Amino acid sequence: HDVTLFETQAVQFKCHCSHEKMASAVQLLGFDDAMDLLMTHKKVTVTCEFCNQHYDFDNSEVRALFTENSGHDAQLIN
Repeated sequence: HDVTLFETQAVQFKCHCSHEKMASAVQLLGFDDAMDLLMTHKKVTVTCEFCNQHYDFDNSEVRALFTENSGHDAQLIN
């Protein structure tokens, strides 16, 4: 077998999470489950399991995710 040696590269930590990607995760929960979380916790928190960054979504953000992208008539949760 032939062995190929490559140039060395510095190792660095780099996560590609973003608010937009975590918003997609909230949408994957579905409208009903997201609304249940809002009623219980007053926000939906998504944590990136790679870098441990927390993303919080309040009721207006969650409502907008489902209203703009899926046609749900989301009600504001107080």
